[in-house]
Formats: sequence, C-alpha cells, structure tokens
Amino acid sequence: MARGLRRTYRAPDGSEIRALDDVDLDVQRGELTVIAGPSGSGKSTLLQVLAGLDRPDSGSVHIGGQDITRGGDRTLSRMRRRRLGFVFQSFNLIDSLTARENIALPMQLDGRKVDEARMQSLADSLGLGERLDHYPTQLSGGQQQRIAVVRALVSDPEVVFADEPTASLDTQSGEQMIATLLEVAHHHGHAVVAISHDPKVEQAGDKVYRMAAGQLTLVRSNEAARTDFSPAAPWAGQH
Repeated sequence: MARGLRRTYRAPDGSEIRALDDVDLDVQRGELTVIAGPSGSGKSTLLQVLAGLDRPDSGSVHIGGQDITRGGDRTLSRMRRRRLGFVFQSFNLIDSLTARENIALPMQLDGRKVDEARMQSLADSLGLGERLDHYPTQLSGGQQQRIAVVRALVSDPEVVFADEPTASLDTQSGEQMIATLLEVAHHHGHAVVAISHDPKVEQAGDKVYRMAAGQLTLVRSNEAARTDFSPAAPWAGQH
C-alpha cells in the first residue's frame, strides 16, 4: 500500500523534523492494522498521507492499484469520498440531523443515492437498527461512535481509517469500539487502519506496527484473525 514515504516539516527554530522516514506499510482486507506510538512519533502524519489528506515529500501510496500521491486535488477528494471511510475521535455528527440523516449526508453531498437497505443492514449488525431515527443527543457516546462507523461504511470503502477511535470514550464504550472495528474487518471484510496509543486497541490488532521518530516497525502479525476480542455484538440490548 505504501512504499518509501518521507515527510519533513520545518520547526519554528528552522530545524528539520522528519515525521516520516522511509515508511513502508501493507494492509489487507479482513484485517485490523494498528499503528501504535506516542504523541509526536509521526503516526498522525502517516494516517494523513495514507488517506490522501497530506502529500509525502517522496514515496507512494496505492489504494486499489491507484497511486493517490500523484492525483490532483479534485481527484483526491473524489477518491476519499468514494473509496475511503473515516472514523475520527470526534464523532462529527450534526445534532440537528437524525442518525439516519447523518449517515446519508456525505453521499448526498457527493450526488449519490444512499443504499437504504445497506444502511439498515450495517446498523442492525452494529446494534443500532432501532436507533437510526434518534438524534445524536439521544444516543450514548458509544452509539454515536458506531453511527460514525456506519457512515464510514455505507459507501462500501476499500479502506477504513480510524484516528484514536477510543480516545474520547469511557472504558466500556472503548471496548465496544474495539469490537466494532474487529466486526468491520473480520465480518464485513474491510481493511481497517487504526492509529492509537491505547494498549487495548494494540492488543486487538491483527497486525501491529509501532512508530518512533518517524520510522515504522512491524511488531506483530497474525496469520489468523484474533479471537481474544470477540466481535460478537457486546452492545446488543443496550440503549
């Protein structure tokens, strides 16, 4: 997916900060890939480059055979809308819209019709089937986060990026979020890339990398899907 990524920034004192230093990364469908590391290690920069939100100084990122580092801004924007899904630590839900309307909004802004059956199926699989007509203020933090996951998945993206997905959640909701990411990868077959400093997210990953000083190191890769974090819906029956 990514080869030889380099990205440098200029600090206020004029010194050079190398956020990405010759980074290679491969992700697969059906796997939760976790990129762990402390603040300032370069993992957020890596996510932005992988998702086409920032450009590397050198190197390439391929998604579905397309080198996204060489496209124009309009091409990149269209690619992000149609081939990538995003789950941010802030849910980015609009309080005046129902969960259903929040999920549909990005596709509608892109001029596409929402597959209502797919939306309902995804919501059902994540324990939200009866909550789609509720407003965000009527949902728990964990439920809001899973609405954001449905929104990310409804367009059937090739890769789902999750930025510190448990950072703003309590312990129980965080564990539910981890189970949701595994559900998305193992049962829905998406490639999921999560950056996190949460040890529980790292523990759950099928493939785990660690970033330090702009360099990425593979620390664990499982050939079979993990089962110690069961993606069986722990939120069933919760409101």
